[in-house]
Amino acid sequence: MKSASIGLLAALLSSPPRADDEPNGFSLVEVLAALVIAALMLNALYFAFSSAAGAGSRADDRLAATQIAGSLIAEHTASRTLRSGTREGQYGMFAWTVTIAPAPDDLAVATSGPWRLHQIAATVSWPPRGQIRVETLHLAKPDGAEGSRR
Repeated sequence: MKSASIGLLAALLSSPPRADDEPNGFSLVEVLAALVIAALMLNALYFAFSSAAGAGSRADDRLAATQIAGSLIAEHTASRTLRSGTREGQYGMFAWTVTIAPAPDDLAVATSGPWRLHQIAATVSWPPRGQIRVETLHLAKPDGAEGSRR
């Protein structure tokens, strides 16, 4: 009996695995499915990061255009006299236009002497379709008014 018992244990331990046992790795279908899922996730991440980079570039362009518009208005309001009209120019990829005109009657205020209220608008545009417009009011002497100095 002793040998029969040991023989049965040895037979159980040395038997080859059966076909219905769990496999020791991944099947080809599982590996391919994992690769497809990984590729889809990487594609989504790529578009997310490229969209964020594009948004940052658009924000940089808008900030630069705003600074240019502010500089143009400061430049045109630095003197005590203003000359009505339109001026245009180019600064790198930015095209700009400054328009100076007397303020509309509904905005006009009572002033003494040659001082008048003027409306100043600076428009800055850049490719492909970016554009901003900054407007302000400025109290100054019209060009050619008595006592005006440059």
